Amino acid sequence: MKKELTGLELHYLIQELNLLLGSKVDKVYHPNKRELIINFYLSGKGKEILRVLVPNFIYITEHKQEYPQTPSGFCVLLRKHLENTRLKEINQLGFERIIEFVFEHKQGKRILIFELFSKGNIVLCKEDYTIIATLEVQRWSKRTVKLGVRYEYPKKEFNFLRLKEEEFAKLMKESKKNLVKTLAIDLGLGGVYAEELCLMARVDKNKKDVDNSEIKSLIKASEKLRSKKTNASIVYEGQGVVDVVPIELEFYKELKKREFKTYNDALDASLTKVLVKAEKEQRLSRHQKQIEKLNRIVEKQEQHVTKLEKDIEENTEKAELIYKNYKLVDNVLTELRKARERLSWEEIKQRLKGHKVVKDIKEKEKAIVIELK
Repeated sequence: MKKELTGLELHYLIQELNLLLGSKVDKVYHPNKRELIINFYLSGKGKEILRVLVPNFIYITEHKQEYPQTPSGFCVLLRKHLENTRLKEINQLGFERIIEFVFEHKQGKRILIFELFSKGNIVLCKEDYTIIATLEVQRWSKRTVKLGVRYEYPKKEFNFLRLKEEEFAKLMKESKKNLVKTLAIDLGLGGVYAEELCLMARVDKNKKDVDNSEIKSLIKASEKLRSKKTNASIVYEGQGVVDVVPIELEFYKELKKREFKTYNDALDASLTKVLVKAEKEQRLSRHQKQIEKLNRIVEKQEQHVTKLEKDIEENTEKAELIYKNYKLVDNVLTELRKARERLSWEEIKQRLKGHKVVKDIKEKEKAIVIELK
């Protein structure tokens, strides 16, 4: 199952997200801490739903889900600054897994930044990148993301989207890793696209020393890799999803694929299925908890009814015995009242020891225990 988007996949995805340009923000939702939904309205086209799962994914979805009735504090802030604004730009910052949405606001531009790496974050900034709100306060060795400071994004020395021969040569010279690991980690391509670049350039991925002709081949292959025509697909191995990719890859040529018109469609088809399943399980879980709660209430009520029935049965027997022995009980009570006028309870108890009917006197409770047959 695909776990995250790479920098190259974001490069292709933004080309599709550009269809949102010019649209107005209709509503913002924050279903859970790591998920943000923005409903856009585009004149002549209607609504589009952008779903963001930090730090993993961002895509346009057709799935309408349930939203909490009470918005989070972060959601309230986003609504205040973004609702009814118009989307003007969507940019990938360098080759990082960071996307910024620039909105036209009556008090100047508002910039919403999605960090899709590490723990992930969502940051709202003013036009000068002063942070207005952030999903999480985060502190790194070279930057801090918190309210009131200027937003700075982490920058790699080399940008794959603008990589030149001399930069590539420097990268390989400074790296202690082999070619494929250097491409995957230092250049930020990720494992699959690093493998693909080596295949396209016909260069041994395990090499550490790459000559000039191989660098030229890798640069040419890089240009092709970042400018391919979209041919999105979900890649399967057996019954499981291995990957969701925006372009055709030689790396996956032997595996089964399901093709889509756009990368957004492929992501939506793959990820929404998981979302719908999770929502269904949550609903079932809530229903199950409610059923269990009701069952506990019913069980307690049944226990209470059983006790009441037992009490009624016992009290009925007592009442019948008293009625049957009414004269005897009345005589005992009359004699006790007379005795109490001249004797203490202790004296009465002493005199009643071995009595056939009166078995005990509970003076504090002003009660007597009698045995009737």
